[in-house]
Amino acid sequence: MKVLWVHSHFSNWMGGTIFIYELLKKLRIHCHLEIVVQNGSDDVLTKFKSENLFVHNLKSPSTNVKSFWIRFFRTCEKDAKKIQKIIDTRGFDTVVSSMFPANFIVSKLKNVNIFQYCYEPYAAFWDTVKVNNQTMLKRYATHALKFFFGRYDISSTRQALKVFTLSTETKEAIFSIYGLDSLVTYLGVDQDFYRHQDDPSLSQKYKGEKVLIHNTDFSPPKRTGFLLDSMPEIINKIPRVRLLITCSLSEKEKINRLVRNIEIRGIGSHVDVLGWVDYDLLPFYYSLADLVIYSGTSEGGGASAVSLFVLEAMACETPCLRSNDSKTEVIDGVNGELFNALNQDEFVKKCVSLLSNPNLLSLYSSRCRLYIEQKYSWDNVARLIFDNIKKIKT
Repeated sequence: MKVLWVHSHFSNWMGGTIFIYELLKKLRIHCHLEIVVQNGSDDVLTKFKSENLFVHNLKSPSTNVKSFWIRFFRTCEKDAKKIQKIIDTRGFDTVVSSMFPANFIVSKLKNVNIFQYCYEPYAAFWDTVKVNNQTMLKRYATHALKFFFGRYDISSTRQALKVFTLSTETKEAIFSIYGLDSLVTYLGVDQDFYRHQDDPSLSQKYKGEKVLIHNTDFSPPKRTGFLLDSMPEIINKIPRVRLLITCSLSEKEKINRLVRNIEIRGIGSHVDVLGWVDYDLLPFYYSLADLVIYSGTSEGGGASAVSLFVLEAMACETPCLRSNDSKTEVIDGVNGELFNALNQDEFVKKCVSLLSNPNLLSLYSSRCRLYIEQKYSWDNVARLIFDNIKKIKT
């Protein structure tokens, strides 16, 4: 079997890009595999190259470039022809697309079996939290793009022989938008890399403090503002608390804006914005924290139903206080706790209670790693996808 995985763009080292990187390292064990992207940053493409993952960079505009939408059909047609040439010359028999517009582009291909891995319904069209929190001008533009192109996202997804997805929650969102049943594979975690590791310098720096850790990409569904709004009351009840914020995007302007926001709120002495943290340091910060905070919600859209950040921290034996948009990553009262994503009082109460109960945190911590080992393996995800593609092909 020769599989070509088609994605829109590798602009930043986050989310969907990391998913493809980790999954395809395992999937290639079962089949010959290459990747196509419309465009990608040199830093990200270098990471794939370092793992001998071959990426065809079409160097075309994609959704991360405004001009793409003006020349949507022309660009997609050209890219489909480029991909068809790769298929014909290199003998690929299977194509897997991810998010829009990759699914639309591959729907034009011939003589291949087409599958889709849908993380969630395309957020720019279907995530109401993301859309409604934009400026008025951007919101109008988004509605216009959805009006003109949303139908192609739906029709292209429906052409796939099978659709894979991340969780039971994203499965429900896919059925709601596309009217399709999908196969849940869950995520994976690199369990050799993400494990409990102590850094004496970090332990000394935050000695005597209760440490929370949160990750943001500055988007509304992450709801970093919700967490910051909650901090004054948490600080009032747990004076020696420290919130560490890591950022998925290394964008100075957004990071500086976040820092100013924190200072304006008067909580700067209790919050450290770490910015973009070097990959090799992440396990040390995750292990340092007493509690992981995931406050995001997409109100059923699926975007906040999965989080590598949460799972990787749990692999480092750190429990999570998580919004109840997902009920599979954190098992409430077993290896962490859930809260109503729209109830700030409940969040504050649970956060304070957990930080005040080290024995309960220790109990949750002891169960986190085992849960990840049992359920979140990249090997299992790759095997499930390969077996289902092979079954349909034969």
